[in-house]
Amino acid sequence: MTLNYLRDKTVPTYYEWNFNIQRELPRNVLLQVGYVGNKGLNLPNRYDANQAVPFDPLNPLPIPARRPYQTLGFISANSSSTYSNYNGLDVHVERRFSSGLALFANYTWMKNMGIRSFDNYTVMDENNIRRSYGPQGNAHRAVISYIYELPFGPGKRVLSNAHGLAGQVVGGWQINGITSVYSGARLSTASDVNSGTDSRAGNEADATGLAANLSRGQRTPTHWFNTAAFADPPYTRYGNAGEGVVIGPGTINFDIALFKNFRISESSKLQFRVESFNGFNHVNLNNPNLNVSDKLHFGVISSAATARIIQLGLKFYY
Repeated sequence: MTLNYLRDKTVPTYYEWNFNIQRELPRNVLLQVGYVGNKGLNLPNRYDANQAVPFDPLNPLPIPARRPYQTLGFISANSSSTYSNYNGLDVHVERRFSSGLALFANYTWMKNMGIRSFDNYTVMDENNIRRSYGPQGNAHRAVISYIYELPFGPGKRVLSNAHGLAGQVVGGWQINGITSVYSGARLSTASDVNSGTDSRAGNEADATGLAANLSRGQRTPTHWFNTAAFADPPYTRYGNAGEGVVIGPGTINFDIALFKNFRISESSKLQFRVESFNGFNHVNLNNPNLNVSDKLHFGVISSAATARIIQLGLKFYY
């Protein structure tokens, strides 16, 4: 059953602001440094409109007896009660294509705060939205893309006098690439312990008071964070660990392509390309197991992103 409560069902509102400084540098380079911010209000979410009130040990009623509508189960209701907040430093460097080289680089250092959602935007407790508010995403993101025509062959700085077969062999080479470097994402824990409200959103761990994140030298795939910082909450209570308390593994990825262009006629060209994704075969670990109830695998990383892939291609331009 789906309900729409019009008392707070409103159109989402976003406020955005930014401030940028641009500077033209030598060799066709543009530098831009800016601050970007936004705030979202009245964002859509779903919740259990028939969620049971918290369990009271002094009056231990079963879950159906604590629901507003005791003859019904979960009722998916729509609301507009969530919100978000973003602040970021954005640095952009661009080198316009000149002398065979074009470069685009972007670095973002951000703090993104929002409401954690479960199961198709379901929040943990509609009566206490704040408990699901916390940091999200990757604090640091850098992306560099480039195109470089190697300076060999006819019309280039090196071997410019090469013609015929020699010119075809040494000329027309091009390197393209995209390099991506991200810090680890902000992650939240989970627990199999029943919160006592029968919420579809599930539960999270309790915080024990110890620091959750380990230093770089202490982290291993079998022990990514301090598992002693978390514990299962007591039965019939929400965990209090909070959102975004664990930082996952970062990502370093090089996608590299080598192109060879063959001039067939004035209006046609044949291009052979070798493309390598994760070209240096860097091991990018996936996120660790975050379920505190899984004692054997909690804090363990058991998989990684795709290893190096190489593909060949041939393209005809007319």
